[in-house]
Amino acid sequence: MKIKKQKGISSSLGIVIIVIVAIVAVGGALAYRYMWSSDEPIDKMMMRTETPKDETADWQTYRNEEYGFELKYPSKWQFLENSWKNNKSIFPTFSFYELDNVNPNDEVAKVSITKYLSDDYDVLPLNQSTMGVEKITFKDLPALRVEEISEHSLGTYKWIRIYQEDERIEIGLLIYDYNEEKDDTYSPIFDQILSTFKFIE
Repeated sequence: MKIKKQKGISSSLGIVIIVIVAIVAVGGALAYRYMWSSDEPIDKMMMRTETPKDETADWQTYRNEEYGFELKYPSKWQFLENSWKNNKSIFPTFSFYELDNVNPNDEVAKVSITKYLSDDYDVLPLNQSTMGVEKITFKDLPALRVEEISEHSLGTYKWIRIYQEDERIEIGLLIYDYNEEKDDTYSPIFDQILSTFKFIE
């Protein structure tokens, strides 16, 4: 009787082992099919991320063939070409600005572009209180990035001065009635505008 009982236990154990092996085999086959059936490499599947949204996609594009530049600016902003030029100006001042919702005749922030005969790269003839000056490269050209408090306490003026042979281009952001909240809003917009700026032939 003991021998028969041992055979029964062995048979039950054998069935359990077979069932476990079958489960492992089926699971492995399904995993293999899931992981390797795709044409996309595994490393790309694991590292796949969403494409960053282009926040300037619905912006307006300004292109000036005569003076050789192009940029994008927010769709709700206005555009103005100022025909006034001084004795160093090479082309008029182009302004892109946002009007106040409460006082529609008042500008909240403005980005302006103009070109002058070049001054010495190391000289900053500023009348304002300069908060920071940094030498940078902009579109493969030497440039200065400056932040200053504007005259007459209008606000804070941040600008890029780009040196191109014997000329310089200034792209500036003026935030009226400056405060940190406005800076947090308009400084990133200024950087986005700069990122879309390009020279054209």
